[in-house]
Amino acid sequence: MSHAKLSASGAHRWLKCPGSVALEANTPNTTSEFAEEGTFAHDVVERLLTGKPINKDNKWYSEDLMEYVEKHIDYVEERKAEMYPCAMNVEVRLDMSDIIPGGFGTADTILVNDNKLIVIDLKYGKGVKVDAFENPQLMLYAYGAYKALDFLYEFDTVEVVISQPRLDHISSFEISLKNLIAWAENYVKPRAAYVLSKEGEKDFNPDSTRCKFCKARAFCKARAESMLDVINKFDFDSPSVLSKADVSFILDHSKDISSWLTEVSEYAFNALEDGEDIPGYKLVEGRSNRKITDEIKASKLLQAEGYTVDEFTQTKLLGITGLEKLLGKNRFNELLGEIVEKPQGKPVLATESDKRPKLSNNLTVDDFKDFE
Repeated sequence: MSHAKLSASGAHRWLKCPGSVALEANTPNTTSEFAEEGTFAHDVVERLLTGKPINKDNKWYSEDLMEYVEKHIDYVEERKAEMYPCAMNVEVRLDMSDIIPGGFGTADTILVNDNKLIVIDLKYGKGVKVDAFENPQLMLYAYGAYKALDFLYEFDTVEVVISQPRLDHISSFEISLKNLIAWAENYVKPRAAYVLSKEGEKDFNPDSTRCKFCKARAFCKARAESMLDVINKFDFDSPSVLSKADVSFILDHSKDISSWLTEVSEYAFNALEDGEDIPGYKLVEGRSNRKITDEIKASKLLQAEGYTVDEFTQTKLLGITGLEKLLGKNRFNELLGEIVEKPQGKPVLATESDKRPKLSNNLTVDDFKDFE
């Protein structure tokens, strides 16, 4: 699969951190199980919307995936009905090379008539809610769709939508076609040219959101400097005791710093594994546990010694996740729902922005003694 140097999916990063493009250039593309599952979910959506058969033999096929996919499709169909009469285009490759050299992208679903253009993007992940407001990836898709369809339709309004069925999250943003074109031509086009220039290669602007999916995040010096700068900015009120404000400041930055340290460690590990040198560090054999290499043979030997199968084996009920996977969520609830309970959770630290209610200060450790 070919990739644009300035991809629409990475626009949130390269528009704000031009130097990341050159830094990522020689870093190989990687994939993950989450990405593979997401790719399959997109394939299923395309097939259902276009009347093609689904590959149920795919390892990612499951009742849960189908439930989420169908939820997304129901939303698409609802919007299509609202737009009637309209045309629907699925998995459309879009050209944006007039504003981004070599720029292209693929939109999941496009709905269009003479009044409005809607671009709907499926995000199958469940890690972070994504906001459609001024989302550069979707706005670039909308611009590409405009360039492809403007000669057929007379719409003057554009809407971009992010659908995250696993988070029960829908986010939309509406913009006039006039303002979308102005954004693309007056901001994106000159910015893309700058990103690809010698000056752009030296321009870094690290940020926790932008850096999260950057392939160069572990060895980017600008990011390291930003992390160390945060650490050096600790302005402690007392030379001996952390104030509550000190603790709050540390907690505010702990997640980013912890992630960065983990990524640098992984980078060092991979470098050493590839035969490179990291001064002062080496790879050594880690701890391992003994294991039986032939369980059938072990069983026969134990039985020959007079032990019964019940004495050296144990049977345990699958956990709730395993049982849901075995039965499917609906059948699980029908069959076992009445004997499933969810006890009160153990207290955890959270930010004030967390939507969960604050626990009463009257609770004591004894109130949670059963959670260990």
